[in-house]
Amino acid sequence: MWTDRNSRVRATPRHRRVAVAYDVCSPFTIGGAESHYRGLTEELARRGHKVTYLTSRYWDGPAARNRDGVRLLALTKRWGPPTGNRTMVAALRYAFALFAHLLRNGGSYDVVEVAALPPTAAVAAWLGMLPHRKQLLVMDWHEVWPRTTWTDEFGLVGNLGWLAEVVARQLGKRVAFSNLQAERLPGGATKVPEFISINAPSDAQNALEPDRSLLLCVGRLVPNKRFDLLPGTLAELRTRYPERHWHAVVIGSGPQQRQIEAEAGAHGVRDRIEFDSGLSSENLSK
Repeated sequence: MWTDRNSRVRATPRHRRVAVAYDVCSPFTIGGAESHYRGLTEELARRGHKVTYLTSRYWDGPAARNRDGVRLLALTKRWGPPTGNRTMVAALRYAFALFAHLLRNGGSYDVVEVAALPPTAAVAAWLGMLPHRKQLLVMDWHEVWPRTTWTDEFGLVGNLGWLAEVVARQLGKRVAFSNLQAERLPGGATKVPEFISINAPSDAQNALEPDRSLLLCVGRLVPNKRFDLLPGTLAELRTRYPERHWHAVVIGSGPQQRQIEAEAGAHGVRDRIEFDSGLSSENLSK
């Protein structure tokens, strides 16, 4: 089962038992996929479905806890950075734990939805669900990495990640969130929008002033997301439409931030770009 705010949660004849598997989890880590799954799971729970979020433990106390009607179940213990970066060892440890959990408990879910990056989790989920083939296994492809991205990120070891991804691309019901990612999958995929839930304060002033224009960019600052195009784009908009007060807010962090700042300085727009690493409803609604 997959959803968006308007149409993707549809009335079903009975409530479903849904497991969402992702080894990072909002608000303990910051990222677009974490925000997607938090909004998705909470909305499914609100509509009466029984939802379990299979993740890693970022909290003290028992492995299971409740958050807004969603059961968070930690399969591994991993204290990671708030950006959600993971080591290969951590990804493999989570994959083994996910495989073992689904092998034992996969039949207790009607739908298992897995973030396919890292691909080790996708392969592990497919293997764990082999005895439970009546259940729907959904693979979410927020990103499909070409081989060059793997090797740029991890060097020669990245080839192993790429091979795991090639295998994962063939598995389950494939879902992508953009045309670009869907086209990278063999045979395509069902394309759906991201689910990002924003709860704006009741007194929030969301309308911009008539002469004020904002570019809002949300995501991790890595090369394949092309945030490096922002300074030039902002400078061009200021040239073409000088009557408007153009500026940009970047919600996110990553290794490209210094490059973007340097590019902004070269284009004369450094004072027009604000960086904020906190992806929160309050930041997005300002």
